[in-house]
Amino acid sequence: MRAFLRDHLSLAVISGAVVLFVLYYVVTSFVLYTWDGFVLSNVVGVAPQVEGRIVSIEARRNQPVKAGDLLAIIDPQPFQIAVDKAVANVEYAKANVADAEEQVSVADADIVGAKAKQADAQLIKERIAAIVGSGSVSEQDLNNAERDLDTANAAVASAIATAEAARRTVTVRQSSVKVAEAELALAKYNLSQTRVVAPAAGVVAPFLARAGDFLKVGDPLLAIVTDTGWRVVANVEEQYVHSILPGQKVYIRLASDPWRIHTGTVRSLSRGVSRAKESANVMPYVSLDTNWVRLQQRFPMEVDLGDLPQRLNLFTGADASILMFVRPQSADRDTPSDPASAAEGNAP
Repeated sequence: MRAFLRDHLSLAVISGAVVLFVLYYVVTSFVLYTWDGFVLSNVVGVAPQVEGRIVSIEARRNQPVKAGDLLAIIDPQPFQIAVDKAVANVEYAKANVADAEEQVSVADADIVGAKAKQADAQLIKERIAAIVGSGSVSEQDLNNAERDLDTANAAVASAIATAEAARRTVTVRQSSVKVAEAELALAKYNLSQTRVVAPAAGVVAPFLARAGDFLKVGDPLLAIVTDTGWRVVANVEEQYVHSILPGQKVYIRLASDPWRIHTGTVRSLSRGVSRAKESANVMPYVSLDTNWVRLQQRFPMEVDLGDLPQRLNLFTGADASILMFVRPQSADRDTPSDPASAAEGNAP
């Protein structure tokens, strides 16, 4: 036997390698395993909506917060001054409206007076015209009466035009009131934004901001790891993508809880990845190089954790590995995009 093995050692090694390869291929055709996974939740970045100096930071690192809890205060004094100025502008604009409305009243009264004079001039002109032939009045008196009537008509037209201009002024100044009120509303909103509050419930992640720092609009202040959206994201090799359906059972091992196996279900599988890191803003990028070895292309798969987040403290970014049993599928089938579609497709 030893002589046989010695004479056929090379053949035995090659045969063993072939057997191991076949076993590996068969096993990996039905078992998906990857250690390239991590725990993820919805992380909300908090940034001020107004710029200014941080007066105080009320939140503490790793502090649980509820939506609406105060996190930090931006110096409110400049914004309070802006509110006071906007209030004065509103009052000034309303005073201008009142003044314009008073001018309308005056113009309307002028119209009444001008029309009364117009009526008197018309009456005098008619009386003089009626007796001008008797010799008691002269043609000059009639001419003077017609001139006075023309002047009265012009005065009425001028008074009406003045009243119309006054009403247009009222309209313009009423618009100025609306503009001033809008500026006041914006000033009040900006003042309210000096109190930075939590947009969602969760835990405050470690942050670097300090009281006294000056922040511009959109500058990151801190982040909140929310209580929602917990999932495992696992990068699976592309040979399995046609074997994965939403709702399939997944076995999960968390690095933060290494001695227990948890279960979850497939939530979704990415239909595309970026091939270059520089263009990874709109699609996920999965690095293919590990210690100078190029790996097979992988696609992110999200795994729903069910009620695990209520039973166990999870940590976003923690390592995870997953295992699931799959059946080889043809590449030309129509893959459902959600569990409901998968259920409909499997219905008799």
